Amino acid sequence: MGKTLEKFLKDKEFKNSEFIGAIIINLILLYVINNILSWKLSFILASFKYVIPILNIVIVTSIILNFLYLVYKKEWFWSLSQAALNLINYIMLSTVYRIFPFHFKNIYIYYMFRGLLIVAMLVTLTAIFGHSLKFILKNIYTTKK
Repeated sequence: MGKTLEKFLKDKEFKNSEFIGAIIINLILLYVINNILSWKLSFILASFKYVIPILNIVIVTSIILNFLYLVYKKEWFWSLSQAALNLINYIMLSTVYRIFPFHFKNIYIYYMFRGLLIVAMLVTLTAIFGHSLKFILKNIYTTKK
């Protein structure tokens, strides 16, 4: 096995502080997402209510996974769950792109935001591929030993 592959397959160093921090941030996001329409922000359209369910699914899934990472620190579970979470993230990003519940008066900001969503979708697809590949290769090399 080459050095590049060994580096790619190296186990993640699990830190409980990362998972606890992610849980706290996701709880704050959950509150913001579910209350943002009541704040009457000028650039958030009423159609935002159509993306709230998928945003909630992503956030709650992330919270659950981070709780699980606190007690179950296995590399195969990390890679597989990250691939699944990124798949859900891709669905969320494409939903936000399709519905686009934002109104920007400046056309450049409008296209920049849409462009950022496209970049985020491409990065997420790359992450799905990477985590899936790591899961598969890790299982192949650990079963050979």
